[in-house]
Amino acid sequence: HRVLELATEGHTDNGIAHKLGISPTTVVTYWGRIRAKLGQHSRPELVAAFACRKANQELEVLNAKIQEQASLETELLHDVERLVTLLSYAPEAIIIVSPDGVIQSGNHQAAEVLGCEVSDFPGLRVGRFIPPAIHDEHKKFREEYMKSPTRLAVGHGAGVEIVNFRGERLFGVVSLNLAKTSLGEQIVVVIRPIVPPPVQIL
Repeated sequence: HRVLELATEGHTDNGIAHKLGISPTTVVTYWGRIRAKLGQHSRPELVAAFACRKANQELEVLNAKIQEQASLETELLHDVERLVTLLSYAPEAIIIVSPDGVIQSGNHQAAEVLGCEVSDFPGLRVGRFIPPAIHDEHKKFREEYMKSPTRLAVGHGAGVEIVNFRGERLFGVVSLNLAKTSLGEQIVVVIRPIVPPPVQIL
């Protein structure tokens, strides 16, 4: 087997002998055993047949990997579809955000609260809904949160300021929690709008 492999790689009998640490005479003996097993073919024919068989084996392995990958992608697609279905029936505004701040999906309630369409969410950066004045602060907060993610609610009381898709200001309580999915770690963000108390004029 090793003799055929080395011959396929272009080694002469002397080269094969050097690689295997045997004498050229022993290599000739091995060729005799190979012909006794595979048929009295010429050296080029034996090498070509071996190379073809090896290529077919590698192709089978590759096809198996492709089928496995296709199966994983199908399973992933089903996971995503189940997640989207679950989100669509949730009574609260929910968006799914990757650790780097990119929104993966959101439900109809979130689209209504944030003034956009559900189709606008995928690929949109969460910073789109953060007031520009606190973008840097929010980025640091997100990075720190990902170091030790826990269930967290931000904005109790007056709420945190949010900028919707149309640039309008609103306030809400924002809850964060880490979810480990087939897509990797994702942040589940729940947004509960609140109406801030009116400012009293003395």
